[in-house]
Amino acid sequence: MSLDRADANTLAALPLADARRRVVELGLMSADGLDELLGISRSVIRDDPAAGERLAELVSHLATEAAAPAAAPRAAYLLAQGRAAAGEMSAALDLIDRARDGFDELGLTFEALRTNLGRTQALNEMGRHEEALAACTEILQVYEQSSGDDEALTALATMAHQNSGLCLELSGQFEEALQHYGAAKFGYELLGDPRAVAEVTYDRAGVLLNLGQHAEALSALQRAVRTFREGGFRSLLAMALSNMAEVQLHRGEYQQCLDSLAEAATALDEISSRGGEHVRLLVAGRAYLALNLLPEALASFREAVRLLSDTDLVIDRARADWGLGLALARSAEPAAAVRSLDAAADQFRRSGQSSWLAEVLVDQARLLRAAGEPERATRVAAEADVVAIPGTPAAAAAQLLAAESIGATDIAELRRVVDDITALHLTPLVASAAHALGRALLDAGRLEEAYEALDQSVDAVESLRGNLAHELVLTRFLDDKLSPYEDLLHTSLLLRRPAEESLEIAELAKSRTLSDVVSGLVARHAGGDEPDDDLRALYGELFAGEGAADPERAARLRERVRDLEAERELRRVRSLTSGTTNQDVGLDDTILTIADDEVAISYAVTGDRLHAFVVTATDVQVVTDIASLADVAVVTGKLSRQWERFRLGADVVERHLPQLLAASTTLLGQLHDALFAPLAHIVEATSPRRLVIVPDIHLHEVPFHALWDGEHWLVERYEFRHAPSLETLTHLAPARPGPTVLVGVADELAPAVDEEVRAVNALRPGAQTFVGAAARWGDVRAALATAGHLHLAGHAMFRPDNPMYSLMRLDDGWITAAQVLPMDMRGATVVLSACETARTSTSGTSEMNGFVRAFLGAGASTVIASLWTADDGATAAFMTEFYTRLTDHDPSAAVREAQLVTAARWPHPYYWAPWIVVGRVD
Repeated sequence: MSLDRADANTLAALPLADARRRVVELGLMSADGLDELLGISRSVIRDDPAAGERLAELVSHLATEAAAPAAAPRAAYLLAQGRAAAGEMSAALDLIDRARDGFDELGLTFEALRTNLGRTQALNEMGRHEEALAACTEILQVYEQSSGDDEALTALATMAHQNSGLCLELSGQFEEALQHYGAAKFGYELLGDPRAVAEVTYDRAGVLLNLGQHAEALSALQRAVRTFREGGFRSLLAMALSNMAEVQLHRGEYQQCLDSLAEAATALDEISSRGGEHVRLLVAGRAYLALNLLPEALASFREAVRLLSDTDLVIDRARADWGLGLALARSAEPAAAVRSLDAAADQFRRSGQSSWLAEVLVDQARLLRAAGEPERATRVAAEADVVAIPGTPAAAAAQLLAAESIGATDIAELRRVVDDITALHLTPLVASAAHALGRALLDAGRLEEAYEALDQSVDAVESLRGNLAHELVLTRFLDDKLSPYEDLLHTSLLLRRPAEESLEIAELAKSRTLSDVVSGLVARHAGGDEPDDDLRALYGELFAGEGAADPERAARLRERVRDLEAERELRRVRSLTSGTTNQDVGLDDTILTIADDEVAISYAVTGDRLHAFVVTATDVQVVTDIASLADVAVVTGKLSRQWERFRLGADVVERHLPQLLAASTTLLGQLHDALFAPLAHIVEATSPRRLVIVPDIHLHEVPFHALWDGEHWLVERYEFRHAPSLETLTHLAPARPGPTVLVGVADELAPAVDEEVRAVNALRPGAQTFVGAAARWGDVRAALATAGHLHLAGHAMFRPDNPMYSLMRLDDGWITAAQVLPMDMRGATVVLSACETARTSTSGTSEMNGFVRAFLGAGASTVIASLWTADDGATAAFMTEFYTRLTDHDPSAAVREAQLVTAARWPHPYYWAPWIVVGRVD
């Protein structure tokens, strides 16, 4: 009788004795019967290796009893395929040798010859390409000596052409590889095998990619994907999708790349073997690096290394070392990065992988240049140029590195390289090349030409950014791409272009993603799911009170927390689907958000220099080069250390309070002179009631309202509100009506919380109050759906290592900023009466982050938060004064008056100045 696949799977799952009995019952204990079982094994072993191998092992055990001697070597050959799928190439070769010996003993010459195909696959994966090619050549020589009438031999020769193509591709002989792939495609078409035609099409795309023909490679892969998808060939589909994602990554089609990777993961989930998972992980890691999702990239490469650690897949292991090296370099682990890249380069040299070797050398040259070793970088780039195939991205990148080292002495050569790169239509490389040309022209003083090149670079980056549609991947996207924006702004200022144009450039790279989230142009990631029990327990142990007492255990806990958080974010990245976004910045609308009695000051950085745009409802002026960013960073660092002195204890602070006040006043005076004094004449000319501060980089740490002009704090003259960018202000919703929600959890670090909440409750009659044991996240979250005002008091912790996982404590554990972001709080006013809730990471990012970002992203119109660890008693007093005035004043006026009253009681700005207003105040 004939078996279907379900029956065969059932048979494969039985113990040997039961399986033998069942084979007898089915009448399959014969040579023909075992061949039928082997046929089923052969059909399933690619997508379900475990079931296929069990059937092959069963046949191997029964071959002698069934008087089917040929079944044993056939089973061995099938088992070799299973071992190869698992990456165990040495074991696969042993089984292939056993199969060939068995066929030779039986005089089955054709089947013995056929084992060369399996040998080729195993040898290729082990980097032994010459031996692999020799095995294919033996088949083709036999075919050439035949009459050509044997259909089975013709099919075998066709497969040998396909495998020869792979051997030649992996050894860098791309033109010869294309010839063999062409012969294989022709043969499969004659044989009427559409799946095999699609496989060759897929293989051929790899050669086209190595030759830099990305459009042709993408088209070939799309055809293969359609065939594999329609035919249900899931393993092949996963591999083709992973390769298509790689092409899309090169082209800068990032969202399509993520979509392809997501479909590949789904295909792999549907089969018992995830033998293609490491390939998907390698491409995913490179995609995450391009998007600056560094923890996710590290996790992907490390998982790929783990999967490959016990295999003989030396080429894929080299690719994993390569990617891991790039991720480690970005993680400030240069020694480990060098080791990984060297290992990859050595393997590619041994295996003749010229294309990948050239790319690794380019990456090594870039790292050497960044490490301050330009001469070594130039030598490595020159080697890459020699190794690379002309016309490929690797060759173009190597030439670009060489041209950059020439600098302004030969701009014509650099321009030629940029033109060649532009012709490749690979947007990420175009962005880098145009930026390099712009920098060279800028250094040469050719400002108009520099502006044109830098504008091309920024346009390319904007095109890349416009391809993405989700907050999660957009948030860090610009982190390594800010230089073109800075250089374009710098050139615009040097050319004295209209201030409005320069301001628009400055706005392009300032909290763009938050602005798009607030406007609804991009999707917020689904980050509101509860942390798992392990993560909640770790938060409780590591961050409760003063944290873990054992420093070594605390370090291990922090590492575990980072790993679990990275896993959560990785799952979210994998789940994203396509969407649309609009990246237009409307400067006219931005100006309209400035009221008649306001002046906005938007700071911008180019290199080490600070500039300021002074914006009114009708005008924009710019004051250039007001201060050195490094000098300001030194002062803000000293100021932060002044705030930390207040943790030494009440007795120490009380004894030294005059000295502490004098030191802080001096520093705040220096910041006034650097950041406000150069603009004072413009600001004062309009006699504003309120200043709108848009900080940049270290300026997020500055309490502008507490700047000291020698006689007064600025808060004595102006109200203040802050904004992540001027563009963000155009999208914030107006304040919504709704109940007040009061939340408070006291602990040893915030003992006055209960008193504070009672005081606020008295001033906000009818408020929904969640205090102590009642302050549980599920209940609070439900109440916030309709809240018009939230007051949240308690213990908070800013996480500079992972700002969107900054924590605020409730009775049933910690909530993170990431949990807040997906909520719907459109139009709510939020008061975060806890430590450091206004802090944001200023290291290498253009985005405001932390709790202010989370609540604004959730739709809040106004957020009042603290820049540093606030004093518990002063906070309670400040909040009482603030709410007393909030009924008759807008938030910025209420904050100002509360600060003035608090300062009269506690003159040191540590007590009264941590609070800032971010967002709308109407």
